Amino acid sequence: SNCLFLLQYGGQCDVRTTIYELFKFDETNRSWLCSNNVSSDGSFVLSTPIDPLFLILPYLEEYASSRFIPYDHLFTDLQFPNLHKLKCSSIVADLHFIADMKKLDEYVAVYRFSSEKTLEWLHLKVRALIDALKKNFYLHKAVLEDERALTKLAWNIISDYVSCDWSQRLKISLDIQDTTHKRNYEDEVVNGNSSKKLCTNSTEPVDDYFALNGASSDKNNGTVNGAESQISQKLDEVEKQKAVNELNVALFRAKLTPTQKKLQKAGQKCRTLSNFFTKK
Repeated sequence: SNCLFLLQYGGQCDVRTTIYELFKFDETNRSWLCSNNVSSDGSFVLSTPIDPLFLILPYLEEYASSRFIPYDHLFTDLQFPNLHKLKCSSIVADLHFIADMKKLDEYVAVYRFSSEKTLEWLHLKVRALIDALKKNFYLHKAVLEDERALTKLAWNIISDYVSCDWSQRLKISLDIQDTTHKRNYEDEVVNGNSSKKLCTNSTEPVDDYFALNGASSDKNNGTVNGAESQISQKLDEVEKQKAVNELNVALFRAKLTPTQKKLQKAGQKCRTLSNFFTKK
């Protein structure tokens, strides 16, 4: 993606240039209160310093991998004509971290890209970033106590400033492993460490959910049959009790006198007292 950088320098070659990377944070539904006014644009820009060697690294690797070239040749790019603004003493002083240097005379020097030095330099960046994460960021205690987790976090951040190839080289050099949460059930079954069975081509259940402490299948069948018998008995008892209740109601109605039967029928049409009151 496109990036924006801010250069702070005095225009002289001997003045150390500071390069800032600009980050814009623009979230939806955000505004700024400025005095008595409301600004609908709630975004803001944050500038952070960046090592200029990260910007020179791809050019040095492309043009000076197999031969020594003058310093000025590193800052020629038709696509980015402002690249020459990086040409200052600060980068010259640090080029030895990623390149071999030969002096032709007192004023002229040539440079050649060095993979070994670059990898060592990236290691230094990872270590410096780990120290900064410990001091300046609020990380979970589990992450702070896990050196591998901190190393992987620092590597992820550094990877945003180098090519994919260098990211992989640094990952291998740091011995960063891809963490997986998948369990190898097949190995567990082979080694006898799992009570579950792998389902192959069978559509039968993989577990016997009626097994009790290693009981045999015959005993399981007996347990199931016994449970079904108990359920059947319970249902029969419920049906019998229901029939008895219906019989008692019928006998009670049969004992009523004609006058009581008339009163019972009349009472069925009466409204309860609560029906005369309504909620307001």
